[in-house]
Amino acid sequence: MPDKFEPVWVDSLKVAAQGTSGQTAHRVIEIDAGPDRVFEPQSIRFEEHSRSGGGAIWHKFLKDQYVMVDVPTIVAGREYIIKMPRKIKIELHAETGSGPGNYNRGAWLNGYVQAETLEYDR
Repeated sequence: MPDKFEPVWVDSLKVAAQGTSGQTAHRVIEIDAGPDRVFEPQSIRFEEHSRSGGGAIWHKFLKDQYVMVDVPTIVAGREYIIKMPRKIKIELHAETGSGPGNYNRGAWLNGYVQAETLEYDR
């Protein structure tokens, strides 16, 4: 049975506007499941709290950049090795709008990553 993973707070991604020109904030965050633990892949999700801005605001998990480890699993008396993520990466992006309707209007994205983890023997 997976253990509940305490939510990992992702600090606010913020960008301040300058006059009517658009500005962008972009960040990649890596989160480690901890020693002898892996993430349950289907449980990984981003819980958004708030967003603002006149441009594009999004998050994306970078699954091709996860650090995967071999986890031994026994099924019907036979041992199999499955790959599971030990470290995950999420990309955050926030843009202000440009033009008179967005004068000095900033942009932000707030939220956290929530997942379950499993302990495994190395």
